[in-house]
Amino acid sequence: MSTVLEAEAAQELGVSRETVRSLRAEHLFENDHWKKKGREIAYTASGVERLRGLVARLLSGEGQDSTPEKNGAPEASQAPIPGVVTAKDAVGQALAQVLSAQSRAAEPPGPGEVVATVTRQVPNKHLVMARLADGGEIRVWVKTNKNFTPGMTLRATQRVGSLYDLVGNCPRFRGRF
Repeated sequence: MSTVLEAEAAQELGVSRETVRSLRAEHLFENDHWKKKGREIAYTASGVERLRGLVARLLSGEGQDSTPEKNGAPEASQAPIPGVVTAKDAVGQALAQVLSAQSRAAEPPGPGEVVATVTRQVPNKHLVMARLADGGEIRVWVKTNKNFTPGMTLRATQRVGSLYDLVGNCPRFRGRF
């Protein structure tokens, strides 16, 4: 089977080597249309014929947008397959989770919740002292107070008297939720 090097194919077709390289990346299969020979790319006979057709279409003005195939496979933007999560969907879901966690701090408190500002830590590692908006001082029960700093806002629900429970998770990093 005879092969043609990429530089020779580009010269024969009358286009730049970069154009041939981009067409190879988008439309041709390795081992079917091209192979590596050391550091060079060598096209098979079917690869050269496919390149001729692609270059003719490119030069006639049809462009790459009108081709329904990429790498010989049908375009993925047809109907989505139920139950299959694409990478784009997964990234969108992860971003939505991060944004919802950030916006949760800005939301108004739910029923029975209060918003307080941490004033100080106490020797008991499960308590922080906080001040309500009306100026009242409360104790908030937390898993650990090591990452709470004065000035942080938190949400709490009343347990008994001036003892409250933290709503949500403790901060993972010092001074930041």
